[in-house]
Order: sequence, then structure tokens, then C-alpha cells
Amino acid sequence: MLYMQNKKLEEQLKKQNEELQEIRQNMRQGEVNSRGKRVAVPRECSQSVRDVYGKLYRDGIGGFNLAQIKTSRENEETISTLTREIRTLHGREKWSSAQIRKAAKTYFTSLRDKQRRMERGTYDQHALAAKRRSRKFRKLQRRQSALKTLQASQELKKEALEVLTIDYMSSEESMSEGEEDRSSGCKTRRLLKLPWERSKLASLKHKLDAHFAKTAPAVVSRLLPEFVISNVPSSRPPPSGAPSWAVRTPPN
Repeated sequence: MLYMQNKKLEEQLKKQNEELQEIRQNMRQGEVNSRGKRVAVPRECSQSVRDVYGKLYRDGIGGFNLAQIKTSRENEETISTLTREIRTLHGREKWSSAQIRKAAKTYFTSLRDKQRRMERGTYDQHALAAKRRSRKFRKLQRRQSALKTLQASQELKKEALEVLTIDYMSSEESMSEGEEDRSSGCKTRRLLKLPWERSKLASLKHKLDAHFAKTAPAVVSRLLPEFVISNVPSSRPPPSGAPSWAVRTPPN
């Protein structure tokens, strides 16, 4: 009986020692990577870290200690656990240990920042700003995609490339539950018009949006939002160095 207990204790100590060795090795590797070339993390790897973390610590027990720095022993143990789980799930060849660790540290920072914003009462404001940026970025991606297959002159395409940046995308706001028309099944958003936008730029955007809606798969087209023009225009100033055909010159 005593022999079995000692044997079990030896196995536990051996496992703990192996885990500590792995943590030390990963920390040394992280130091090497921070001094060496930048580690690129694929989006799928970052999403996998979030998914696995959510499954492992869904009850809020364990996981990152946000009151400590990310390199603390407790948080390094969590990062090592995530690394092992992800490499078991996806194989050891898909992403390197350095990539998974960097994704985990980025997620730690995201969770910590979210907690701090909630404590300061600024989380909702930050989430709203992030949502608006995301909508503008998706709109930009749709228009860039449409331009690739649009039958148009090279001159028009050249002009389009000048303004297909995030600075020229108008902002969108969600409609309140009382204002939103759900009869069509589409989301309706309020569009904040850019007061400095010339009609030629507005026409180009409309042409790209119509082409995307026409050529996109049906499942994508059905998810595109509908828009109503806001009574309040955008207060954002025009981009610096904007072409004169796209932007009105502000009055002196």
C-alpha cells in the first residue's frame, strides 16, 4: 500500500517537473523570438486559442489571472496548457509553439483590456467604436472585391483604387428595435453621409455595391444590410490629399 502511494507521488512530481521544464523552455523561446524576427500568427490560430480557452475555462474557474502580468508563473502555466491542447487538437505541424504562445498572450491582453474598460465603465463605448470600424472594413472589402470583376474602363478602376481605403467609407449605426423593419428579414442601418463627398464618388460606391450584390452568392446577398440616410451627417473631416474629383474643397 505504501509502495503504491509512493509510486503515485513520484509520478505526480515527475509530471509537475516536466510541466515546469516546458514553461521554462517556452519562456526562453519567447525571449529568443522577441529578440529575433517577428512571429506572424494566422487568424485561424488566434481563433483556435479563443475557442479552446472558452471550452477549458467556460465556468470561469482557472484560466488567466488578469491581476498578474502575462509572464507570471500562473499565466505561463495557462499558456502552456493552451499550447498543449491546441497542438493535440490540430497536430504539431499546423502552427509552431511560438505562434500559439503569441496568440495566447494577445488574447490575455484582450481579456485584461476588456476587464479594465468594464471597470472604468468605458467598455460599451469601446465595443461600439470597434463595431463601427468593423462595419466600415467589411464594406471596404466588399467594394474591393466588386472592383476586381466590374466591367469598367481602366481610368475608372484607377480612380476607384485612389479612394478604396477605410478613410472614404461612411459610418453605419444600428437602428433601435423600434425603428428597425424586420419584415424583409434584413438588418437596417442608419447611414451617416459624408458631407464632403462629391456625387462622382457616391455614384462609384453605389455602382460597386450594386455589382457586389448582383454577383455575390445568394446566401451572402441575403445578409447584406439595408440603409436609411441619417438626418445627422458624419462629422469626420475629409482625408488629407484626397483627389479633387472625389472630395469637395472645404470653404476658407
